Amino acid sequence: MYEEGSVTYFYVCYGINHLLNVLTGLKGNPQALLIRAVEPLVGIEIMLVRRNMIHLVPRITAEPGSVEKAFGIEKTLNAKDLLGDEIEFIVPSPNLGIDYADDHALLPWRFYIKGNIYVNRPNFFP
Repeated sequence: MYEEGSVTYFYVCYGINHLLNVLTGLKGNPQALLIRAVEPLVGIEIMLVRRNMIHLVPRITAEPGSVEKAFGIEKTLNAKDLLGDEIEFIVPSPNLGIDYADDHALLPWRFYIKGNIYVNRPNFFP
């Protein structure tokens, strides 16, 4: 997690899922964004197989664990440089499911692509 930004970083959550993060800080400064959801554009057939689904539905990649399963993520994909990928219309919002964090729960530390139906979201969609 101490590498240069734009590099993948995985950690195992609850001993089950390898959660995908993208490092965002300078080398030696551990900062990362958790990838909570992804819009599937290519490789959908294999994602359906990996998720044991017949039809494409938004929940196929709507949370960190389903992203891992759909993309076949494993620890061998750690430390891959993603520099050059372009993402437009990034929207900040409060994180989900951290009400216990008091005022910090309202901080805009969650990012997603505006209007994307594959994002697990609260009852509003800015």
